Amino acid sequence: MFFAGVSGSQLARAHPTLRRQALGAIPLATPMPAEPAAPAGHVLGLGRLTPVKGYDLAARVARRLDLELVLAGPVAGCAGPEELAAAAPSLPDVRYFRTELEPHLGGPVRWVGSVGGTAKAELLRTARAVVFPLRWDEPGGTAVVEALAAGVPVVAMRRGVMAELVDHGVTGWLADDEDEFAGYLQRVDELDRQACRAVAERRFSPAAMAARYETFYRHVLGLAGRRASRHTTVPTAAAG
Repeated sequence: MFFAGVSGSQLARAHPTLRRQALGAIPLATPMPAEPAAPAGHVLGLGRLTPVKGYDLAARVARRLDLELVLAGPVAGCAGPEELAAAAPSLPDVRYFRTELEPHLGGPVRWVGSVGGTAKAELLRTARAVVFPLRWDEPGGTAVVEALAAGVPVVAMRRGVMAELVDHGVTGWLADDEDEFAGYLQRVDELDRQACRAVAERRFSPAAMAARYETFYRHVLGLAGRRASRHTTVPTAAAG
C-alpha cells in the first residue's frame, strides 16, 4: 500500500511506517476564481478562531498598525454572534474568543462569523492580504491555496506547510515572530498579485494536482509490475 501526503511537513511528522510507504507530497488544490483580484483595503483571517490559529496575534498587530482586519470563521462551531451567545462558556474556543479576541474587536478589527460561497469569494478577492499567524505546524493550508488562487498575497508565521506553499518575497511573507509579522503586513503592497495567481495556477490548480497524482499512479503501477515479475515462476521443460 502506498500513500501521498499533502505536504513534506506532514510526512516529516508521520509515523515511520507511513513515511516508508509514502511516495511523496502533493499540495492541496482549489478551483481558479474567474474574477480578478481587486484589493479594497482589508486584510483577512480565514479559518476557525481557535488558539492554534493565532488570530489574537493578528488582532493585536492590526490595532497597533490601524489596519482593517476581517476575521471570517466559526468559534467552537458557532457561525455567528447569536449562536456563540448560546454556546457553553467552558468550551476552550469560546474561552479563547472571549478572553483573547473579543477585547480587540471594534475599530479596525471585526468578526463576521462563518462565510461561504459568493460572500467568501468577495472577501478573498478584495483582501490586501490573507494572514496565517499560526501557533502550530499546519499540515495542509487549504486557505493559503485559496488566497493565492484569488491573487492575494499571504502573510504567515513560518510554521508547518507555510514554507512549502509561500514563496517568501514573491507570493507572501513568512515571519518568525510578532514584530516581523507586523513589519511584513506593512509590505504586502510590494508583492505582485498577478504573480500570486500565476504560481497558484501552476502549482495548486485541479489540473496540477491531477497531473501529480497521475505521475504517482504510474510510479505505483511500475512498482507493482516489478514486484509481480520477481514472483513469476518460469516454467521448466517437461522431461521427454
